[in-house]
Amino acid sequence: MRKKVTAPGHKRCDHLHNNIWRPKPMSKLIVAGDHVCDNNIVHYLASPAVHHQLPSKTMLRQRPGGATYLKDIIHLAVSDLGDSDWPDANDENLCAKESSAPKVYQVWAPYEKESESKDKVWRIHELLGCEKTSEKAELQLPKHPEGQCILVLDNLGMGGFNNIANLEKFLNAGAKDSPDRIVLKTSSLMVDTSLLSYLIKNHADRLTVVLSVRTLRERGAAISEGLSWDRTIEDTLKEFKHGLSATDLAKCERVVVQFGLEGAASFSRRMLKFQNAENKPKVETREHVSLEHFLYHPREHEGSFRAKRPGTVFGAMSMITASVVRHMLRPEDYPLFGALGRALAAARVSHELGGGKEKDPFNTDTAHEAIKNAFHTAADAKEKPEDTFASAFNHELLKGADCQTFCSDLLQDVTGSGFEYVAAKALEVIYDGAEKALRYAPMACYGDYITADREEIERINSVGNLISQYRKNVKDARPLSLAVFGPPGSGKSFAIKQLAKELFGKDKKPLEFNLSQFGGKLENLHDAFHVVRDASIKGQVPLVFWDEFDSDDLAWLKEFLAPMQDAEFRSGSLTHPFGKAIFVFAGGTKSTFEAFDRSEDKDDKTKNGFKMVKGPDFVSRLRGFVNVKGPNPVEKLNDGEKAGDVPQEELANREPAHLIRRAMLLRSIIERQRPQLIGSDKKALIGSDVVRGFLRVEKFKHGARSLESVISMSNLADAGSFGGASLPNPDLLRLHVTDDFLGHVRQGQLDSLLKEALAEACHEAWRTLKTKQGWKYGAPTSRAKMEHDRLTEYSKLTEQGKDDNRLTAKLTEAKLRNIGYVVNRSTAEGEAGKEVLKFTDEERAELMIIEHDIWLRNHLIKGYAWAETSRDELRLHMDVAPFHNMPDAEKDFDAAIVDTIIPVLKDKGYSLVRA
Repeated sequence: MRKKVTAPGHKRCDHLHNNIWRPKPMSKLIVAGDHVCDNNIVHYLASPAVHHQLPSKTMLRQRPGGATYLKDIIHLAVSDLGDSDWPDANDENLCAKESSAPKVYQVWAPYEKESESKDKVWRIHELLGCEKTSEKAELQLPKHPEGQCILVLDNLGMGGFNNIANLEKFLNAGAKDSPDRIVLKTSSLMVDTSLLSYLIKNHADRLTVVLSVRTLRERGAAISEGLSWDRTIEDTLKEFKHGLSATDLAKCERVVVQFGLEGAASFSRRMLKFQNAENKPKVETREHVSLEHFLYHPREHEGSFRAKRPGTVFGAMSMITASVVRHMLRPEDYPLFGALGRALAAARVSHELGGGKEKDPFNTDTAHEAIKNAFHTAADAKEKPEDTFASAFNHELLKGADCQTFCSDLLQDVTGSGFEYVAAKALEVIYDGAEKALRYAPMACYGDYITADREEIERINSVGNLISQYRKNVKDARPLSLAVFGPPGSGKSFAIKQLAKELFGKDKKPLEFNLSQFGGKLENLHDAFHVVRDASIKGQVPLVFWDEFDSDDLAWLKEFLAPMQDAEFRSGSLTHPFGKAIFVFAGGTKSTFEAFDRSEDKDDKTKNGFKMVKGPDFVSRLRGFVNVKGPNPVEKLNDGEKAGDVPQEELANREPAHLIRRAMLLRSIIERQRPQLIGSDKKALIGSDVVRGFLRVEKFKHGARSLESVISMSNLADAGSFGGASLPNPDLLRLHVTDDFLGHVRQGQLDSLLKEALAEACHEAWRTLKTKQGWKYGAPTSRAKMEHDRLTEYSKLTEQGKDDNRLTAKLTEAKLRNIGYVVNRSTAEGEAGKEVLKFTDEERAELMIIEHDIWLRNHLIKGYAWAETSRDELRLHMDVAPFHNMPDAEKDFDAAIVDTIIPVLKDKGYSLVRA
């Protein structure tokens, strides 16, 4: 049993702490800032019969907005704390005729609740702007209450903070020994700049700023949008380290950045530092903020939630602000990861419900009850709102982590670093499916096309964004020209078609033309152009695939220059214009765009040849491209290396992510072509020896087609499982795989029975130690009695309890490779005299650190934070610390797991030998 997964309490402390620098308990909240009157014009689509008929179904619904709306949302977020003292900053009726509050106007219209849904809800269709008052705005604040308070400021850029004299007076009136906490929600860093400057200069140590990434982009932050979470994380870290934010926001106590409805980041100047083996941390206050959490939705990217649910609904930042306030009030039962996850869930349900169903009376507060439920889902509920999200994390806790770089690799955060760890995760993908095995890994999902590869994610999302923007831009009359490359059988056309199906709908059929079949005849190309033109002038936006466009020595390139640039083509003496169209050029001879584009080639002959066929002109007209990698390692060369110089095994080690691509392809093919090999428990019935062959073979000669062919050629018609005996004979295999395939099959790898035995041994080692500490079997809520519901035999554990132990058992080969060992079957030739029966003290110590890091990485990505007492339901744990800072009693659990490895291997007929 992995000790850290399940221990709900600890003998040293009964009180919970998420951040030991938290303020004293406080109940006074003050919300002030820009108050506005929202004028919601509800526009029914039914049109009047004649021009003088009144729009009888267009209504005006007013609601106090701005800081007043924020206060309402904070009420929902803190409702579980009972009655709070709310000194009122403004009792004015904001929407009264005589009110001086700015008036904001927006038009609501019915939209599909989500793509292709028959239900419609009210969302904002159009913003009509703001009618500001001529009077000089002045921030309204009550008298400073006795004791400590949280002051929440809502800056909408409406002029409410032009004069901050009242704010200075209020803050100066606070008790010096009990400083206030300040939360600034801001929609603009370009308006009312004196406010942020004043707060940072005088109150940075108690200031939390909440803003959207759009606000950062508006003032020049180079943060990408909707490409990949890895890219977004890297760009955001650079902005806070070297960008404009490093001069102001990075000096705050905390900054929370919203990324649409799919992500949120928190940065803090105060980080836990562990001083000694007693695990007693102290807070290090840094000059600039460091990353705490970066929540992301693994199956979505920034903007994708709203893209499937058109229309606009405001309030997401108010919900994040409200949840942060709730966290500040009592962090011990509302940790930051949970606070941000619940805020995003609340914002998502708010957008989904909008102003209510089209058939129901319009109400801007329709979603309030659902928002409240998102904020306050029970901590012991089986499914919580924050479960949807994963977290990038500060790697300082992990052994050997380089914290000075801005490189993000979220897939590696899930798999672990190195070939063997990726191979172990690939094995999980094959047996359990990508959805379970890669639950926390970012993936691009378009129809049946799924990829976890960062470069593929960025390119396919980039192309998706280009297509969406092109369809919306009526003034862009030129065809949108894109290119897609990949090795034969990589599925490059499939990827774009699935993307198009997602964007255009299932009924949209692309036009496809294979230029290699035109026989070099120009009239065949013109006939194809006419088909495209007929579709485009009918008001459609045809998606056109030009397959093998690079055939015939690139002779076709020059024929596309005019259509791509001027949206027209010449046939005979006539010029024919196109309407809007999307051209997708699929390469047939080059596997990457970089191999196709010779514009900057160092070889003058190659460069000039590309120029002669109008290659640079063609490239200049492309607006995007995708490289689909396929199942083989992508050649990554170091300086001075040439293609073909590096052994294939070394290339595989440089790019271990190809193992995940192979695993996802294999699982997908089995599900589609051999569904009988997927059991009722969703596990694949395939032998570990066969899996090793598929994963570790040097090369599939024809890409994904070869992988698919090996499966289709195997004798699986009546087979209950896919074992080595089902594979085709060696002569047929050589058509599709390199000769090392069968060698890997014969070598085999740790089978599932051995891993289950290792998992059981882990549990029993944990159970023995817990029992010695005085724990006994009982209800998990009986912490005071030192009772635990997993102190029972392995066979009686729930499936989740067993999976917690399997986590480390599945990585046994990878862990042993780390210290220079391989596992062999005891019958292997030459085994006598080589078998290792005991780890050295150094090896044992290294394995203990590895063991801890496996557990730690798995928990950090789920959003866990350090606490003096462990509570898994809140994602708090006392072992979220570097291994060398762990108490000896905790290290004993890692040692116990390490000590089970050799005895179990020997008992099951395996031996451990030096690599």
